Amino acid sequence: MKFKKILCVAIAAALVLTVFAGCAKKEDEKKIDANTSYTLSDEGILTVKGTGKVYGLDVDRSAVRKVVIEDGVTEIGDEAFADMTNLEEVEIPDSVTKIGADAFKNCCNIDELKIPDSVKDISDSAFKGWEGAQEIISEWYEGNVKYWQEWFAYWKEFADKENFEEKGNALKKDIEDKFSEWWQKWTENSEYWKEHIPTEEEIDEFENKVKEKARSWYDYWKEFGEDLKKELEDEEKEARDDIDDAKEDIEDAKNEAQEEIDKFTGESEEIIKKYNEYIKALKEKIEKKVEEKTTEGEEGTKFDWEDFINDILDEIRDSLSDGQTEGD
Repeated sequence: MKFKKILCVAIAAALVLTVFAGCAKKEDEKKIDANTSYTLSDEGILTVKGTGKVYGLDVDRSAVRKVVIEDGVTEIGDEAFADMTNLEEVEIPDSVTKIGADAFKNCCNIDELKIPDSVKDISDSAFKGWEGAQEIISEWYEGNVKYWQEWFAYWKEFADKENFEEKGNALKKDIEDKFSEWWQKWTENSEYWKEHIPTEEEIDEFENKVKEKARSWYDYWKEFGEDLKKELEDEEKEARDDIDDAKEDIEDAKNEAQEEIDKFTGESEEIIKKYNEYIKALKEKIEKKVEEKTTEGEEGTKFDWEDFINDILDEIRDSLSDGQTEGD
């Protein structure tokens, strides 16, 4: 019976420890933002997961030995892993595209850092404080940051070889010597300048003259501006009057033209009407004359076409003469 009690207590204790351990593990997971979180194990393994940016990690940086960034994280922000002096290993997935300023600053225990080709943007100061023996494996870094570092080192070596520092110091000394010489001359002439330093009354007088001159110039340009404004307004008014007059002239010309068109249209209609009446009357005369000649032919009289045509022409001439007289 006693054994059973001990066993029950042991089981209960194990359950309690399991629950507390689970809670403690859950509490170790911290949020960076809504999409990204991180945990730090007792072994010093810092694991970052999510789909966003790594920044603002609230951890004991000296306790971190390894960083594991899971797939999905897109950016290593500024100072994300800075000053993790005991950090030895970093795993960066292909989802990362950018490494910010001072991201791995002073992480001097990393022997080799492999950066995937997906990273196309690396800050110049991302690896500030690294020593020459530390190796960064990155196609982008090799072609950009490392290139300029090597370029700077080359020119520094060249400057040291050509004694640029010594030449710069010589130039600096020459400038200082010339300045000292100029200052000495200035000091020697200080008494002269003391005598020519203006008094307060002279300064006030000069200030008043400047103000008076400035005021006169202001008044002049103000008056000039007002005159110019009035002149422009008058020219604008004159131009508007000319435009109104031109509009009236155009409207009058338009009305006159319309009257001429109406008049011509009326006269044309009257002339057409008269000529229609004239043609109708002429047609009737010709038909009558044809009928008379036809009748004469039926009675046995010889039909004289020449006389018939001449009669028709006489009728036309008489009609034209009458029409012309009427038109006049």
